[in-house]
Amino acid sequence: MPSAIRLPSKVSDRLNIIELIQFILEEVCWIRTDHKYLMETNQPDYSTHNILFRYNYPYKSEELITMELATAFISTTDYLEGEKISPIRHEYLGGQIFAMSGGSEEHNRIALNIASLLRFHLRESGCKTFIAEMKVKIAIAENSSDIFYYPDVMVTCDPQDTEKYYKSFPCLIVEVLSPSTQDLDRREKRLNYQSLASLQEYVLVSQTEMKVEIYSPSKVGYWSRKSLGKEDYLELNSVGLTLTMADIYDEVL
Repeated sequence: MPSAIRLPSKVSDRLNIIELIQFILEEVCWIRTDHKYLMETNQPDYSTHNILFRYNYPYKSEELITMELATAFISTTDYLEGEKISPIRHEYLGGQIFAMSGGSEEHNRIALNIASLLRFHLRESGCKTFIAEMKVKIAIAENSSDIFYYPDVMVTCDPQDTEKYYKSFPCLIVEVLSPSTQDLDRREKRLNYQSLASLQEYVLVSQTEMKVEIYSPSKVGYWSRKSLGKEDYLELNSVGLTLTMADIYDEVL
């Protein structure tokens, strides 16, 4: 398998940006990770920054092309349009897209437990709870590309949050940790989420043990971290709800 190369000019000359994003989103068939090439049926690690895909064009049929994502800038508008038709979710950072893997049963159960309790608690409050399929937008500097993530669970109570496909003013974000993404959740995503002025709490939940981490800002803007164990309660001050570990890990641990 060759190393990543730039998109051949004979392909790029025949594509507009909408066609480009469509074949990236719809024709992905290989993922490169740590110099090992795995078929998508073998559950590859989608955290890599390189995507390999197949595209049919007049010169050759089903030619496998490797594309370094850093060489292909995708606008925010084209990303959002592409996500509407893509069978695979992608996160967006500064003009680049990154495919997301599916979660385990435990991951999904934990997220559903938390989201269900939040939704029940927040009924008729004006707050809205979202799970997995709703993006959060993080605006960067003016004239720069934004960031879009798919949090496992998110709550927004801001009446300004009227966009249909993403939210910009969450007060609470929850991520369920997975072995392949926990470093990303603790570092990159945490720092980017903390740039949201509306965010009051960022919660990380282990799926292998009853352990929860909660990050919250002080009145002067400094973020602190608190670690909770089996006998502790998760107090979500952003929405006025307290959860037990049994609530969070129901039918999981």
